[in-house]
Amino acid sequence: MSDKEKKQLALTGGLILVMVFFMVNMVNDLGKRGKKRAERQAQKKEAAVNPAKAADSSGSVSKVSSEKLFNLENISRASAIKRDPFMPVSTRGGQIRFTGVIWDSQEPQAIINDVFVKVGGNIGDGVTVVEIRKNSVILSDGSENIELFLEE
Repeated sequence: MSDKEKKQLALTGGLILVMVFFMVNMVNDLGKRGKKRAERQAQKKEAAVNPAKAADSSGSVSKVSSEKLFNLENISRASAIKRDPFMPVSTRGGQIRFTGVIWDSQEPQAIINDVFVKVGGNIGDGVTVVEIRKNSVILSDGSENIELFLEE
């Protein structure tokens, strides 16, 4: 074996040792991360199974009284959304702004209060779109129909 081949063999061996060292460190780091991830998942499962316990960020567990939990559930039920959150808050007593029509003979759309609506769509407070024409829209609140025209 020549000196050049010996040097190449030594260099290759050294590089293999360095590579093995880094791989061992990487595997150890992954193992530590996996343990932490497993602990977090176990805490989430425990919180889902037993909502009367709440874990804070330090990992300690505090108990919530069942009376307080019951009150929170009642408050949550009482504040349930009773309207479409994407519709304007109120049209009755307020102003209805009819600003445009996107005309399509199959599915025309009107722009009312900055919202795109189709025939049958609700614009709030029980007001629905009955008909959309090229320059007007007919709305109904259940008791009467109102026709709004585009400004020219």
